[in-house]
Amino acid sequence: MSKALKALLLSALIFPGLGHLVINRPMRTIVFAGISMVCIFNVVAFISAISEKVLGEVESGAMPADPNLISERIHAEMAAGGDTASMILVLFGVVWLIALVDAYRQGKKLDKELAEEHSQDQKSREPGSAE
Repeated sequence: MSKALKALLLSALIFPGLGHLVINRPMRTIVFAGISMVCIFNVVAFISAISEKVLGEVESGAMPADPNLISERIHAEMAAGGDTASMILVLFGVVWLIALVDAYRQGKKLDKELAEEHSQDQKSREPGSAE
């Protein structure tokens, strides 16, 4: 399997930026994975804040402990302040897509360099080649 394909699959199926580790691009890994982790953290923090607020109302007795009402309330709260979370999720998707394209392109470049090295090694090993 080529380095480009490995990098693409790791970035696509596991986590953005992970494919860059396979092709030895640690700074790109840090950038893509770092931005992705910040996006995920912010979305989780947003959802947790809403959940804590609603559960606080349930614990105080201001809202009945009905799962359907709790679910409706959480959805309403998310819809009211969901622009931030939506923008963060869009940013996460864009970063992931850029990481995919970049991992594949960098992998192709590495595959080409390795193929050229391999062909030069083969030429130098041929009988009658000048060394």
